[in-house]
Amino acid sequence: MFGGNDRALELWKSINEDDTVITIGFDPYEYVLNNKQIQAGYVWHLTNLHRPYGHKNGEFQHRVAFKYRKVCSDIALVIEEVLKYLPKTEESLPSVRKSLPSLNTRTLNRKVHADAVDLVSFYEELEHCWQPNSIGFDDVCMAYKDRPYLMQRRHPNINFYSMYHGSAMGGAFGLGCGAKLANPRLQTFIFSGDGCWRLYGSAIADASRMGLRLFIMNNSCYGIIEQGAPLIIPGLDSKRYHSHLPNIDFVCAAKAHGWYGYKVKPDLSNLAEIMDACYSYDSQSILIEVPVDATQIIGMNPRVQHLQGDCYL
Repeated sequence: MFGGNDRALELWKSINEDDTVITIGFDPYEYVLNNKQIQAGYVWHLTNLHRPYGHKNGEFQHRVAFKYRKVCSDIALVIEEVLKYLPKTEESLPSVRKSLPSLNTRTLNRKVHADAVDLVSFYEELEHCWQPNSIGFDDVCMAYKDRPYLMQRRHPNINFYSMYHGSAMGGAFGLGCGAKLANPRLQTFIFSGDGCWRLYGSAIADASRMGLRLFIMNNSCYGIIEQGAPLIIPGLDSKRYHSHLPNIDFVCAAKAHGWYGYKVKPDLSNLAEIMDACYSYDSQSILIEVPVDATQIIGMNPRVQHLQGDCYL
């Protein structure tokens, strides 16, 4: 439910007893289901695990409002069989996103302070820069809801993975290191926040020659708190959010730890140059600071709607 575009969220909310949902695996986390049952009339659960996380007696009937069926087998074989019964399509992923209709309906705020980038333009420009053999990771920061919301569909040149479960801030850095160690030829990108940085920043010197590409979304605060607190605890003095973070010169920090460092200009005039450097196949790791305005709300956070009033907080 993080990073879901408007059309996806609309479809999910419209599911009722007349619908069938097929799940590949089953994710019972609060982040996905908000502790609610799936309202489809029939839920098929395809898995290769006999006792998956969060199960009751090996199943998830308790997470389903009506009928439930578990199929436990080799997932690849099961999906191959299922695909035989679905309509065939010859469509392929286009390289230009503008050729596809937008799945979003909200009007986004494009006004940011003078020293910050407009995130809509930033992510749109990045879409034209991805090259084949790339992999990306979103940390628990603004990126994990903003980037997928804006991009809406998978890019043919890069696979992204988002680290929202359990709010494991900083986890994307570890995943990026693991991906690069597993396949040094992968162009590995990490999108993290200035808050996440606090949890791994002291370790980056050890990764200075791994060829990582680390984008730091710097808004000098815990942006998720800044955007969520007014809805979760309306009327609370913003000084009590405890979300402010002292600003760090991340370019200097990068160089001090043996990395190359760049800072994206607010008008994005140097972004193409930075991305060219990222794809230079140099083993030197690169940090890119992106100045961000925390008041620019892009992707929605559906959990916020369930953390109001009489909740477990």
